[in-house]
Amino acid sequence: MNREVKLVQRDVYGKPTLYPVNRAAQLFALIAGTRTIRHNDVEMIRQLGFDVVISGGVELQVLWGDDEARQEAMDTTSLVISARAALDKVSP
Repeated sequence: MNREVKLVQRDVYGKPTLYPVNRAAQLFALIAGTRTIRHNDVEMIRQLGFDVVISGGVELQVLWGDDEARQEAMDTTSLVISARAALDKVSP
């Protein structure tokens, strides 16, 4: 299994909410019995040895320090939007 947990942040009625994007993130949500990942759970997921990547629409939270990594993360924004659309199709 991939050790990367990908989440997308959406504002739901003004509250930032984290939705799973990849299979690892979906499994964590399933274990929690929710459709979303709580912000306080992110640290626990990291303690389990997973890398957590949080992105969201135009506003992107980048977890790395250098400019090259930031640009690479910005380039993946369109992938996140595609993943969001796919996730909406899977959600009941």
